[in-house]
Amino acid sequence: MARLDLILDSNQDLQNDSGDFKTGDGSVHMTERLIIADLGHYKVSPKVGVGIFQYLGAPGNLAAEVEGKIVTQMKADGFKTPKVDASDMDDIQVNTIHIKS
Repeated sequence: MARLDLILDSNQDLQNDSGDFKTGDGSVHMTERLIIADLGHYKVSPKVGVGIFQYLGAPGNLAAEVEGKIVTQMKADGFKTPKVDASDMDDIQVNTIHIKS
């Protein structure tokens, strides 16, 4: 089931469609925000977020830890069986379906 949301452009600005805000499936944007946000970033939901920037450039192979955190966060947000590949930290791949509305 698609998650209806306001659609953002690559600069995280609201997209405009004939003078109105553009809506559509917001699953990709939600996934990006979950991965980027640090714990505590959202005051209303302080346990939401992976905080990916703390892992980028860190020593050691942290792919398994990052994958686990992403899967945990996505399941908590209603995504079904997320498949995550963080072997290339510059290009993390996430494949899932959103089941909560």
